[in-house]
Amino acid sequence: MPARASAGVPHSWLDAGAAADYADATMRLIPAGRHQIGVVKWGAAFYATLNRCPHARGPLCLGRVAPRIAVGERGPGSLTVDFERPTISCPWHGWDFDLETGRALGDDQLKVRTYPVHVLDGRVYVEASRSSGERA
Repeated sequence: MPARASAGVPHSWLDAGAAADYADATMRLIPAGRHQIGVVKWGAAFYATLNRCPHARGPLCLGRVAPRIAVGERGPGSLTVDFERPTISCPWHGWDFDLETGRALGDDQLKVRTYPVHVLDGRVYVEASRSSGERA
């Protein structure tokens, strides 16, 4: 179980470790009750998601973290790569999810649970009691 937050940080936040210990695009799993939450650093930002694909309940956080790839402005056959929008691909069936919104690419109805992440005094905290979807 990860350490609970330190003084001045809400008790419901999970301490996910030192920010300096995170390598870019490498998912780290932390226990959160009966579940696991994956935390990943992407550039200067951190993202957190439930380690369960909503499609078939696979271990989502064992998948590949990569920039978002979409059809380009010229239509089919052209691609754009958005390095500001990380995605994760489920290792079981290849479903891709936006790590910020949790939405599946190509299916707005399918969504993985995401959580707010805070970096305070060099430590990463996950607000596991609240889904990011509650902000949107």
